[in-house]
Amino acid sequence: MEWSVKRRITLDTHSLSLPSSPMSPSPINSPIPLTPTPATERTPLLLGRDATASPSPSVSSTVITATPSKYASTFNLIAVCYASVSGILSGMCLLFAKSGVELLLLTLAGHNQFWRWESWALVGGLVVFALLQVSA
Repeated sequence: MEWSVKRRITLDTHSLSLPSSPMSPSPINSPIPLTPTPATERTPLLLGRDATASPSPSVSSTVITATPSKYASTFNLIAVCYASVSGILSGMCLLFAKSGVELLLLTLAGHNQFWRWESWALVGGLVVFALLQVSA
């Protein structure tokens, strides 16, 4: 999703920067400056529709500063989605790890829990969510 937004922004900025005829000027009226400015302590973390300050000059914020402000809310939505998915994955991994440790403790106490298929499904879920958490 992030790649397609960056691609759309690149196409939009290229189409906006080219004049429609040799005599007409370029129709760029963006409130966000096209060159990244150094970040300070007072630089806003989230850009509003009429923000004029640019965020810190990193890879993703350079894209935001070079684009019209209509994409600022899209980047904010992508950031919230990444944080939500990361939180869900880490919560599920923690839940499966806690259940797996309980199964292991019961097994070490003398009550074998790994003769049932549900225990192995829980261990498989733990492995899947741990790998998803590492890759995300």
